[in-house]
Parts: sequence; structure tokens; C-alpha cells
Amino acid sequence: ILNDVIEKDRPVFSEIKAAFAPEVAAYGEGTHVRMVRTSKWKYITKSKGPDELFHIADDPAENRNLGIDPSYSKVRSELNGIIQSTLSDRS
Repeated sequence: ILNDVIEKDRPVFSEIKAAFAPEVAAYGEGTHVRMVRTSKWKYITKSKGPDELFHIADDPAENRNLGIDPSYSKVRSELNGIIQSTLSDRS
């Protein structure tokens, strides 16, 4: 699945540790957010709330969250693996 997920592109990783007031932080106060994006997918995992997954090649406006859809569990797992690998490389 790795080739299907990242399609030979380089994934982009982002991490936010929000300490903003709830009205400022998009994901709430004290939230830890990690995101990985490839040419096809954007996966967001948060310390508070459900994960988000978007097929940005088909849904560039990110209107359909596939984060809890069981048929995308393999994609979520693969993208989460990229996040975990990035975190291990940093330590």
C-alpha cells in the first residue's frame, strides 16, 4: 500500500502543540495535532477528537472526512506509520 499512498512523492509532516485559547485554536485549547500530506491524502491525528482523513486528489476542499470510515483503515494506518517514523527519526 505504501506506493499507493505516497505515489513516490515525499510526504509532508507538520506538528502543532496549541496553547491558545479555544476561540483562537482551530482544534481547541491544549491540543496536540500531527499531520501528514501526500499527493493523494491528508491525515490529521489529534490528542483531542477523532482523526481526520481526506482524499485531497478527489476532494481538494476537504469536505468529506474519511477519518472514521472503516474502509480506509489501511490508508490511515500507513499514513500514521509515516508520522510515527518521522517522530522516531527526530529522537
